[in-house]
Amino acid sequence: MTFKELILSNMNTISHSIVQKRDKVYLDFLRIIAIFFVVYNHTPGFYFLPYSDCGEIGYWGLLILEQVVKMAVPLFLMVTGALLLHREESIKDLLCKRISRFALAIIIIAFVQYMFSFYREAETCAMGFSISRALFHGLRCFGASWFLFAYMGILLMLPVLRAIAKALPSHTFLYIFGIQIVFCCILPLGEMIATEKCVGSHAFLYWLPFHAKGETLPYSAGYCAFYVLMGYYLEHRVPLTLWHKRRYILIGIASLIVGAICIWVANLLSGQQTIHESVIFLTAFLPFPCAVVYMSLKSACINRQFKPLARKIIASLGGAVFTVMCIENLFRIQWFGIYKDLLPEIGRVPAALVFSAAVYGSALIVGLIVKRIPYLNRIF
Repeated sequence: MTFKELILSNMNTISHSIVQKRDKVYLDFLRIIAIFFVVYNHTPGFYFLPYSDCGEIGYWGLLILEQVVKMAVPLFLMVTGALLLHREESIKDLLCKRISRFALAIIIIAFVQYMFSFYREAETCAMGFSISRALFHGLRCFGASWFLFAYMGILLMLPVLRAIAKALPSHTFLYIFGIQIVFCCILPLGEMIATEKCVGSHAFLYWLPFHAKGETLPYSAGYCAFYVLMGYYLEHRVPLTLWHKRRYILIGIASLIVGAICIWVANLLSGQQTIHESVIFLTAFLPFPCAVVYMSLKSACINRQFKPLARKIIASLGGAVFTVMCIENLFRIQWFGIYKDLLPEIGRVPAALVFSAAVYGSALIVGLIVKRIPYLNRIF
């Protein structure tokens, strides 16, 4: 079966009623874009450290690119907020359908990751085998497992987040956005300027409830809740008539430039080209560009008449991206030699892009196949 035939056959699993109910092509576009960012973000050679003396797109271009691909998780969370926070759903349905299904997905992912590790390191994985050991070993091998548990936290907190989102007036959403900017952008920047160091900036992350990354469920959703609420706000509270595209695009670009400058200054102050001291600025200014990407794509798609076939293809690809997130590391690890072969031939950035595209496309095909398998298509 060719890739085209796979997509067309997979489209038949998307019911007409669901397509009509959603009819929001831009949300699937956001998923498709975000998952590529995830793959590239995990690609070897992503961080700007190896590029500091290269001229492929320049040091500053890489600082901006680094922030752009970090929009991956926030965009996913914004789609979640746009789709789920406005729905009415009983706690029983939430637990029995949505959360139990996601928990089952985590278990399946863990065992797939374990079997892959067993395939590569059979002797190590076979020692003292048990189901619980396999489960935790698989999650430990899976670098993106933090997102699975953070998303589980979001699902557990859905009733609370729904009540908050629906009850808050629009100006209170702006207040939440404002304190996010103050605590995660302005205060760390002020501290860096005042103290000429960036080490203590991480403390600000833990002062703000909607940004703190907890280690236990359901509070591991703290970092994610802000973007979930922002997705709801942009989708259901901001009319496109208020979207001044050119003005806000300039603000988004300016935010990325400011973030790049902060990363650069933080590393100058630390005296070394590392990501550690400047990590806070890697995502600090992302609320602005994330909002710009979301609203710009919505504006571009909302008034465009997509043919039914095109809409179904986009929905089919968008529906397969969760599987891509769960298995892309398998292709990346197995095919790492391709990246190393490309590196001296075409350079780091082109090699990373080509390698990411190959991993992304392969994992996407698997995702489309999974959507054709009974029972699995309900989980993934």
